[in-house]
Amino acid sequence: MARIQVVDDEEGVRKLFCIILRGAGHEAYPAEGGRDGVLEALLRLSHGRPDDLLLTDLTMPKVNGLFMVTAMAYACCLPPRVIMVSGDFGDSDTIEKCRREIGVLASLPSAKFDFLLLAKPISEVNLLEAVNTLLAGKVE
Repeated sequence: MARIQVVDDEEGVRKLFCIILRGAGHEAYPAEGGRDGVLEALLRLSHGRPDDLLLTDLTMPKVNGLFMVTAMAYACCLPPRVIMVSGDFGDSDTIEKCRREIGVLASLPSAKFDFLLLAKPISEVNLLEAVNTLLAGKVE
């Protein structure tokens, strides 16, 4: 199946997402925050095992999800698929701002990736559906 990096500053969320993904047959690699996410993705890439998908929280202290995705794109270790989750997506302005910023980044030749935005809380069914949609390349 797929190699998926899970980045969230909340340990319980990180562990739960990893359990769900591993239960579906994926390899799941947890990272505590954006800085760790970039470093661990670079490490796996240097060992010839790049991630297939990044599942990250948007709102994290120090290095948030958008900054981490941008840093990964410039470091050439951004997976080709990104799922960004947040409890802040209840606000339509936050969704549009995030969609705009990720859309601009995704249009750069050096950072081609598909992405989905999901609101927390997210069910196991919805998480796996989003993962499978991205892995199948069925994002519009």
